[in-house]
Amino acid sequence: MIIFWIALFQLSVAAPNFESAIVETQSSPVSLLPEFGEGDGSFNPYDRFKVPSYNCMTWFQWVVATAYSDGTQQDFERHLDAIRYYKQNVGFDTRKHFIERWLIYEPKPLESVELPQCNSDRVHTVDLRLDLFREHHRYSCSFYQESGPIEQIVVPYLSKAQMASCMNHLPDGFYALFMVPNDKWLSRWSSVGDLASVHAMIVHRTHGQVMVYQASIDKDAVVREHWSGLEARLASVARGYRIYRFDSDWSVKPESTMSASECR
Repeated sequence: MIIFWIALFQLSVAAPNFESAIVETQSSPVSLLPEFGEGDGSFNPYDRFKVPSYNCMTWFQWVVATAYSDGTQQDFERHLDAIRYYKQNVGFDTRKHFIERWLIYEPKPLESVELPQCNSDRVHTVDLRLDLFREHHRYSCSFYQESGPIEQIVVPYLSKAQMASCMNHLPDGFYALFMVPNDKWLSRWSSVGDLASVHAMIVHRTHGQVMVYQASIDKDAVVREHWSGLEARLASVARGYRIYRFDSDWSVKPESTMSASECR
């Protein structure tokens, strides 16, 4: 009887539909600055669920939330909150500002790709400057699980050669991809010092072909291109990459809460 109910539950949980979610964004405007906020009365009063244009991270979050939701606005909003905030607790202090911290404290719906060819073969240590980030945003409170103004984080990643091997062995499906930037990229784009995971992208492997989707600031559009072409373009700014699969059974809480310690 227990097995029957488990099977029934599994049948009732639809797999995330990334293909449809990506198609919905193909004509979306892209720019560097726009981002979701926490709404009226919060530290960042921008709308929590609507933006005039996307950057790479807000696009990624929108696509993932849409792919997992049942098509209703309420379900989309719950999933977007779960992707953007630790414990679905809404506030600037609990927002997943850094990919490195997200993957340490609450990585769902992302999971490791369990293939030898996709194992990390490099390690990069970063001093994550929460103090500079706080100063940049004129924010005076602490962030989720903050251990100090500067956090040293050891980040495993795939070298460019290992990433090429991984791409050739991935099973068909959709994957999350992040670039590990080198000093050239950081000097141009980072206002808060060293980072080890930037530029969220979505990989689609099917029938031996690997395509990558991203909200490209350089091209001012959501673009689709072959991995080989993207890899060549990013060669001068990438130290390596981090890749993850999406958990098809990921579920979120029925309701989000508002952070009690949020600066107002």
